[in-house]
Amino acid sequence: MEDKKATNPRRRDHEKKWLLLLVLLGLIGMITYCFKSNEVFPAASIDLQLGQNKIQAIAKKWAILAGYNKENTKISTIFDYDNESKTFLEYELGSKKANALMKGDLPVWYWSTRLCQPLQMEQFLCQINPSGQLVAFVRQLPNDYVLPSISHGKAFALAKDFVETKVGLPLSKFTRIKHGTTSQIKRSDHFFTWENKEDSFAGAHLRIDVNISGNQVTTFDHYLHVPESWERKFSKLRAYNELLTDVASVFFSILNVATVFIFLWAFSGGFIRWRFAVITALFVSLVSLAETLNSLPRAIHSYSTTIAFDAFLTDYYVSSLTSAASTFLQSAVLAGAAEALYRLSFPNKVALENIFTKGSLALRQ
Repeated sequence: MEDKKATNPRRRDHEKKWLLLLVLLGLIGMITYCFKSNEVFPAASIDLQLGQNKIQAIAKKWAILAGYNKENTKISTIFDYDNESKTFLEYELGSKKANALMKGDLPVWYWSTRLCQPLQMEQFLCQINPSGQLVAFVRQLPNDYVLPSISHGKAFALAKDFVETKVGLPLSKFTRIKHGTTSQIKRSDHFFTWENKEDSFAGAHLRIDVNISGNQVTTFDHYLHVPESWERKFSKLRAYNELLTDVASVFFSILNVATVFIFLWAFSGGFIRWRFAVITALFVSLVSLAETLNSLPRAIHSYSTTIAFDAFLTDYYVSSLTSAASTFLQSAVLAGAAEALYRLSFPNKVALENIFTKGSLALRQ
């Protein structure tokens, strides 16, 4: 017998109105995204002028200049940003003005390139902005690394010359606010900090840090220094966010426990449709595995040189497979429980395992 509800003209007109409303809302959302995406997602508007190979070539030049010139190094490059500065600017100035500043002279976005050798403490980390200018670098040295020591005055002259000549940042607007000397086992190190007090960004100021190890520049950092008062204020906001996260995690834990009990009930009653549960879990676990493997460059970037590189890769792949297996089990339990509960609640609806079949797609529901 033909479904009267399905052939009712008034019902059809009502459904068409809802469909048109959904289409209209979708168009409004798409237009809003096109006009506002750069403000909401500032990283999407960054002009990445240089490719990874070019960035790595620039980083290697700075490494040689800093005295790190080694063969057979592991090199990795990722795109990153100064999260604290970004959050501060967006909070204090608003997304539109903050994005304009971050796309300009403020050192927020950068490529981070690392050069290292397995089982060696000495390494080099370099940050290059999208236009190819140096943001920061650090040549990490052991405390007992031997270098000729120089006086604090000569170290200051070396640091100042490096910033103005090598990096190309004039210090005319900057004032030296900190400096000092630390004694290492076989050398003397010096540190200097300049701050631009003339230009203010909602109370934040640009700073430059330079460290001299022995007679070589081993650290350079050009960054936006966020006021400590804001850090204290933001820590309170972060505490509230963490509290909300903890509250939400309680409901999430209850849902997980309930899912397990529903699965056990369905399993004992023979209600589990294993084909649907297994296929769903397999799909989810494969996507999770692909995402994990896609993050390998970032994992290599944070690789600890205290272990062999082959051991690191083996551990990463084994961990990825273990995580995928865990995801498979969790997804199978969730899919099996949800499907059984769905059939119990809606016995006259199309089964979840048949939704994407040709016959089910042709049904009105």
